[in-house]
Amino acid sequence: MDAKNKIPRRVPPGYHEIIKRLTNTFFNLGIIFILLLTSGESADARPVKVGVYDNAPIVFQDKNKKFSELSVEILEYIAAKEDWDLEFVFGSWEECIKRLDNGEIDVQVYIAYSKKRALKYDYTRETLLSNWGTVYTWPGSGLETILDLEGKRVAMMQKSIHPPAFKKLINTFGIQIEQIDIGSHPEGFKLVHDKKADAVVVNRIFGLTNAKQFNIEQTHIIFNPIEIRYAMPKGKNADLIVAIDQHLKELKSDKHSLFYRAYDSAFGIRHSIFKLPKWIYLITIIAFVTILLLFFLNRTSNHIVKTRTRELQKKITELKLAERDLYHVHSNLERRVEERTTELRCEIEERKKLEKNLQEERDFLGALLENIEDGIVACDKNGILNLFNRATREFHGLPEKPLTADQWAKHYDLFLADGKTRMKKEEIPLYSAFRGNNIKKLEMVIRPKKGKKHIVQASGQPLLDIQGTVCGAVISMHDITEQKKAYDILETKVEERTRQLRESRDLAQTYLNIAGVIFAALNRAGEIILINQKGCEILNISEKKALGLNWFDHFLPPEMINEQKKAFLQLMQGKVDAAEYYDNPILTWSGEERFISFHNTLLKGSEGNITGILWSGEDITEKRQFEKEKEKLADQLQQSHKMEAIGTLAGGIAHDFNNILAAILGYADMARDETPDDSPAKPQIEEILRAGNRARNLVQQILAFSRKELHERVPIKIYPIITEALTLLRASIPTTIKIRQKLDPACGNILGDPTQIHQVVVNICTNSAQAMDEKGGVLQIDLKKVKIKTDDLVKNPTLKIGSYIQISIKDSGIGIKQEYLDRIFDPYFTTKKVGEGSGMGLAVVLGIIKGHDGMITVESQHGKCTTFNVYLPKIKEQISEVIKHAQILPGGKENILVVDDDKSIANLTKLRAERLGYQVTATTSSIDALQLFRSRPNAFDLVITDQTMPELTGEQLALKLLDIKPDLPIILCTGYSTKMDAARAKSLGIRALIMKPTDNEEFAGMIRQVLDKTI
Repeated sequence: MDAKNKIPRRVPPGYHEIIKRLTNTFFNLGIIFILLLTSGESADARPVKVGVYDNAPIVFQDKNKKFSELSVEILEYIAAKEDWDLEFVFGSWEECIKRLDNGEIDVQVYIAYSKKRALKYDYTRETLLSNWGTVYTWPGSGLETILDLEGKRVAMMQKSIHPPAFKKLINTFGIQIEQIDIGSHPEGFKLVHDKKADAVVVNRIFGLTNAKQFNIEQTHIIFNPIEIRYAMPKGKNADLIVAIDQHLKELKSDKHSLFYRAYDSAFGIRHSIFKLPKWIYLITIIAFVTILLLFFLNRTSNHIVKTRTRELQKKITELKLAERDLYHVHSNLERRVEERTTELRCEIEERKKLEKNLQEERDFLGALLENIEDGIVACDKNGILNLFNRATREFHGLPEKPLTADQWAKHYDLFLADGKTRMKKEEIPLYSAFRGNNIKKLEMVIRPKKGKKHIVQASGQPLLDIQGTVCGAVISMHDITEQKKAYDILETKVEERTRQLRESRDLAQTYLNIAGVIFAALNRAGEIILINQKGCEILNISEKKALGLNWFDHFLPPEMINEQKKAFLQLMQGKVDAAEYYDNPILTWSGEERFISFHNTLLKGSEGNITGILWSGEDITEKRQFEKEKEKLADQLQQSHKMEAIGTLAGGIAHDFNNILAAILGYADMARDETPDDSPAKPQIEEILRAGNRARNLVQQILAFSRKELHERVPIKIYPIITEALTLLRASIPTTIKIRQKLDPACGNILGDPTQIHQVVVNICTNSAQAMDEKGGVLQIDLKKVKIKTDDLVKNPTLKIGSYIQISIKDSGIGIKQEYLDRIFDPYFTTKKVGEGSGMGLAVVLGIIKGHDGMITVESQHGKCTTFNVYLPKIKEQISEVIKHAQILPGGKENILVVDDDKSIANLTKLRAERLGYQVTATTSSIDALQLFRSRPNAFDLVITDQTMPELTGEQLALKLLDIKPDLPIILCTGYSTKMDAARAKSLGIRALIMKPTDNEEFAGMIRQVLDKTI
């Protein structure tokens, strides 16, 4: 390889994956090649051990201990094709899995696929069927939904694939069950039947086919969809996987194959196990109603909480007002103490005079202090507590007498607000106030040696003499113990209620998230305030991002926004009623359009005012597309009926046309035999015969198009067929189109039908010529032999390695758009105007080529050119040229009765037979012929009759003649008949069937063979 053609060092994307696939391909081909080399050494069938267990109707043992039904029948079918000797190893499910783990079996039937199991076993790629888990119970048990399983006895088979998924499901809902382990599904059904278990977890197929005999029924609980396949031990039996996948894929592609018959046998109605039951829709409705009830219960609970909260807030306000009043009392007290202190300072000299008044004031103050619910403590400049009121004594349980602070402190403990941390001395309000600090509502805990602890709010300040020197301190203590208890109780209740509401909300959100439809709520502004997981999936957006977005501005097509906003505004104002159901297109967050079927309900507040709207929506995009496809198929069906009618018409025309051709070819054939070779009329008659034979072939093509005539594939040379087709095409396409050809006469032979190959070339060339109608161009046809190698299979995977004959047809026309390339071979697909084409030409071409085990490819550049490549398998058989020599036609002297309602055909047949020496009587009436034969049954040695005649058909006439003379030789002639063929003619006693038109050699030979009883 030169420098220009070297592969660049940069590895293209996917390079290693391609190398890996090619390596696997060559490895598999190597294995197959080795098997082919060794297959000749031993003719013994390959032994294959198959693990089976009792799991009707998929696999089970019948009365004769023979394994039967779906998975086994398909495997036996493949074994017969691949020459395997199957040995079935029966056991329980656990025993089968153990044998598969230990490599004691080659294949395990009917095993569910999972990623976890795929690490242990090798699975086939083709899926046998789909299944899922379900729960069954006894009638009248009351179990319907997953929530009804709380505290119930549930039987399940631990080695099955469904129990782990079921446990995960009930754990999501926080459901507790009593688990019963079983060894098989029938054992679980019997436990439920005997009411020793409340429910059993099985796969749905087993349940559908076995529930009735145990008199148990299915619940609404389904989960864990899975695929059922065949499995092999890891790293073993790769050839078994390849063979099973190949045959299973072929069986599934044929709707009449063993695969579907086995389905029908196992389940009664094909694919019935894949259809979702109607009760799923019922569950959806029940879930929706349940969610609504939860929503309104939530609103009711919120209202109760709010009402109770308002009552508690009112009580708190009252307490605060009382506290404020007490504060005013404290303030007044402090003010009065200060005033009195000032008075005392000013009246020191008059102290004795005023002592009586002072005592009265003290008495009043003492009475006031005694009646205040807050504790009051005061100390003098020496730290002696000489004032503490009744409330204080009740706090501490001490008598009323002066005490030092240290003595008093021995009878109680002081803690900070947390009730655990002891107060330091400098933190004690009395000491702090004595040092000149003001204290405002300091919360603390007093725990006496005797009595109950109290939670108080302490306020205090220092007492100053007239000079402003601290001469003492006073502290007030407001007991908030009961208030604190009330707060704690209220806080506990609020936290508990908050927890309950959170759990209710989370449960409601869980129900919303498991629903298969969108659930969303909008406020009065049209903003999303609630959306479930399915809604986020359909809209292609996260819940966090969706909440708060305006629905109309972000999720509707632009042309609908204004109209929908206007309707929503009227709905929120109560001017119109909410539509219960309607369909609308929406836009996802990524801009994709989807069709949604909406169900609406208004949201209202406690006073009945509209607060928003709640709606659910089902994605019906695929349903809409299906309906469009259905309409398209209906149009195609109508077109098919038209084509069928055309085919029926073609069949009718063929009969009359063949009669006409019979006369033309017959008389021309006789004229040629009677014309001297040197006569100028000789070649002209030859041209008449050639044109007549082409017309006969054209009738055969019409019958082939209408599917009225089968074609037999025989070894043929393809080169003459191509040259003849191009000769005919030259006269039918415009002269502005040049035909260039590069044909290899020695390209070889194929096994095919000449008429159909001719039709393929004409159809493709006609399409190519139509692509060049406007400007003209060049039509290039190449014919050559090619070899398909392994590397070519990457581009053409449907071909096989070997020799092919390639027909290339290239035009310089307008080309084909890329979006149409995958559809040009579809029936009735055409880009031409109405009346210019039916869309069937290339579809017929594809059908013919596939019928010849070939392949067709197309390459096109829009506006430039299009190339069709046809590959037909080349055969080694050589076809020798047969040179026809003039020969003497066989004749005789027997008496022949000719019957044909067409006078020209009757005369032609009579003349032909008479020239061969026979004595001929001809008639155009089947009734006259019957009467003539009845009058002289032994006068005729042979009857030649047409099939389609008035009064009596050829078939009816033959039966009546055979009643008269059972051994009478009869030849039946027809131009076309849907009811008569050679096999039917023979079954009626008719010796031979001739298709019109026929030449002299065939006519003479057929008469002689019938008379000589050689056929």
